Amino acid sequence: MLDSALKIKLEPDKKIFIPFPNTALYSPIAYFPQATGIFIGRIFSLSPLILLYTDRIFNLLVWVIILYFALKITPINKWLFLALALTPMSIHLVASASVDTFLIALSFLFIAIIFRLAYDEKPTLGRREMFLLLLITVLIALSKNIYVILVLLFFIIPVRKAGSRKNYFFKATILCASGLTVFIVSSFIVSHLVGQIDPIENFYGDNSIVSKINPKKQIQFILSDIPRFFGMILYSFSTLWQFVTESFIGYLGWAEVQLGRTYYHFAYLILFFLAVFGNSKVVRIRFLDRFLMVLVFAGGILSFSFTMYCSWTEPGSPIIQNLQGRYFIPVVPLALSAMNINQLNIPKWVFPLVLILFISVSILLTIKALLIRFYF
Repeated sequence: MLDSALKIKLEPDKKIFIPFPNTALYSPIAYFPQATGIFIGRIFSLSPLILLYTDRIFNLLVWVIILYFALKITPINKWLFLALALTPMSIHLVASASVDTFLIALSFLFIAIIFRLAYDEKPTLGRREMFLLLLITVLIALSKNIYVILVLLFFIIPVRKAGSRKNYFFKATILCASGLTVFIVSSFIVSHLVGQIDPIENFYGDNSIVSKINPKKQIQFILSDIPRFFGMILYSFSTLWQFVTESFIGYLGWAEVQLGRTYYHFAYLILFFLAVFGNSKVVRIRFLDRFLMVLVFAGGILSFSFTMYCSWTEPGSPIIQNLQGRYFIPVVPLALSAMNINQLNIPKWVFPLVLILFISVSILLTIKALLIRFYF
């Protein structure tokens, strides 16, 4: 079967329309790594199946490069960042064609630069740092605009790093205004495109196997009773808490490949250990910094809930559908970093051993789960 699939030739002149009313709304920027892989593959007239793999390989390579710089830049939580990047769910995403790969890498890099400016004494908020923050902010906003809320992390950077209070607030205004502008423009573009697409029930009829999504009706429903919507968010997370937390660590495939309750508890134990004690030196994180990290994390959750209700849930539904934990990977480093106390004098060699244990167990259980799913 694989041999026959490899022999299928690409016929670019033969095209049919396939509706993707959700993913088609992403900016082309989010698909730049994948598109680069396909472009190079087409130069060599590779088959469609091989093009899919070149797509995934380039997505993975871009993620590795960006993550490398994020780990090199951040002065704190290096082991935590690496553990989050190597969860089964994260690896599953970054080796796919998903737009989440680019977003996760950019989010980690943005947080790393902010942490360097906030907790490393040497760097200052110069032109190069501002350019990088602006560039990453725009790319994040174009990838998935709800995560532009990360720009608020700017305010954990001490004022003295900008040279003066005036310069500090000028740069903060530029960064926030740029993120907000791209967010608004991309939202208008998406809104315009949605207006050109029939509600999903018009594609599939009354017997649709997916939710009958209609963003306009969802927004009207939310605005008709905003407190009810916030109650719905709480109810959704309380009802789907197990699925959300476990799928953050790893529900593979179409969420049908699971790794076991014991493993999920083990994974969270490792993550919490690295979050609380994972710095080899004492780092002073102010209470206001912790508060802002948690606030940005909560804002990301709220924005995501709104998006999922509008794009994946039928109007009037009492629960938000598609609350998968993988969508929280870009902002979870903030919630975990806010827990750091680092009061125990733990030897440096403990952390790589803990990470090796975590990776080894994760790989073995993932291989076992995949073998059972596909071969036994």
